[in-house]
Amino acid sequence: MHLRAFFIFAFITSSFCVVAQENDDVLARKVSLNFRNTSIEEILRDIETEDFAFTYSAEVFDVKKRVTISVKEESLGSVLEKLFSGQNMECEQLGNKLLIRKKRTLRVLPPKTDLVKTKNQSSETIDSINMKQVSSQAQTSAVYKKVIKKPVSEISSSSVKSVEDKVTVEEREVAAYYAMERRRTAAFVTEYANYQKPPLNFMPIYLTEPKVFIPIQLSFNEPIKVEESKEEEKGEKNVRERKKFRMHITPNIGYTKIQDRDAILIGGELVYHTNQTFGFGFVGKGFLSRREMDLVLDNTFGYSGGYGGLLFETTFFPNSPVHLTTSVMFGGGTVLYGQLNTVSSTITEIEDEKMFFVLEPSANLEFNVFKYMRVGFGASYRDTSSADLKYQSSGEVILGGKDFEGLSFNAFIKLGIF
Repeated sequence: MHLRAFFIFAFITSSFCVVAQENDDVLARKVSLNFRNTSIEEILRDIETEDFAFTYSAEVFDVKKRVTISVKEESLGSVLEKLFSGQNMECEQLGNKLLIRKKRTLRVLPPKTDLVKTKNQSSETIDSINMKQVSSQAQTSAVYKKVIKKPVSEISSSSVKSVEDKVTVEEREVAAYYAMERRRTAAFVTEYANYQKPPLNFMPIYLTEPKVFIPIQLSFNEPIKVEESKEEEKGEKNVRERKKFRMHITPNIGYTKIQDRDAILIGGELVYHTNQTFGFGFVGKGFLSRREMDLVLDNTFGYSGGYGGLLFETTFFPNSPVHLTTSVMFGGGTVLYGQLNTVSSTITEIEDEKMFFVLEPSANLEFNVFKYMRVGFGASYRDTSSADLKYQSSGEVILGGKDFEGLSFNAFIKLGIF
C-alpha cells in the first residue's frame, strides 16, 4: 500500500508541475536563439510554444524584415527588445497571448509663442477701442436725452454748445485713430510690395553620372551563401517539427507476482501525442503465472487473464537523449484460475473466473536509439478492485481480494514518430 501511495503522489506532483509551467511570466522565460538573415515572422513562430503565442498586425511593423540574432539563456523580454530595435515597438502579456504593438506616448502641447501673445494683445487693443467708441456714443446720447428732457425755457444756447463740443472732440479722436491705422497699413504694403521668396536649391539624391564600380571576386562568397541557406532551412525545419504528426506503438514485456507465484506480462500501447510532452492512447496486457500442484483439485493450476484501458502519458526533457516518462492507466480486466494444456497452450479446465477494475501508475526511463526508435525500462503498481476466486465445491477462497495487486517491472521498445 505504501508503494501504491508513492506512485500516485508522484504522478499528481508531476502533473501539477506541468500546469504550473503554463501560468508563469512568459516574458521572464529564458530562451536561446541563433538565426542569421531570417525574417522576424519566422523567428516569432520559432519562439512560440504550446502554452503561448504572439498576436500582432502585419501593418504595424515590417514582419518580413530579415535580422541576425544570437542569444543564449536570456529572458524573452530582452530578446524582443533586441529583435524590434529601432522600430518603436513594445510587448504586453495578456494571458497566454503576447500582444506586439507600437509604443504609446503622451502628447505634449507646445508652449505659446510671442506671435500668439502679440495677436491676443492686438485683439484686446481693438476690442478696447471699440468699447470706448460705444461708450462715448452712449454718453453722447445720454447727454442729448438730458437736454431734450428739460423744458424749452430752461434750455440755453451755452448748454447746447457744450454738448456739441464734447461730441466733436470724441469724433476727432476716433477719426485720428483710424487715420493712423491707415498710414501704418499703407507703409506695410509699400515695404513688402516687391518681396519675393528666394529660390530653392535643388540637391539631387543620386549623382547624375554614377560612378562605375569594378566588382571584386572574393573567394569566400560562396561558403557564406551556403551557410545562410542552411540557417533558413533550419528555421523552416523547426516550424515543421512543431506541427508534425506524432504517434508510437510500444510492445513490452514484464515481470510480476500473483499470490507469491512468478508471472509474466506481455502487452502493448498505442499512443497519440498532441505535442512533445503529452500523449494519450490505449494499452493492453496479458499475464500468465507459474503452475503449481493444487491438492484440492489434484492437478496443476495457475492464474491467467488480461486487462487494459485508457493511458495518459507525460514526457519530461523530450529533446534529451535520455528522458523520463510518467503515465497512468484506467481500465478493467479478467483473472481466472485454470488448468493449462502445455501441448495445445489452451486452458482445459476453469475452476473460477472474476472481472475487476484496475488503476496502474508507472514511471519509465527511456533512451533514444534511432530517430524512430526508443528503448526503456520502468516500474508500475497494479491497484485493483476485489477479485476473489473460490473453489466451486467448497467455496473456499483461492485468490484473495487484494492478492492480485502488486508491483510490476517491464522493458519496452517504442517505434513511431516522436
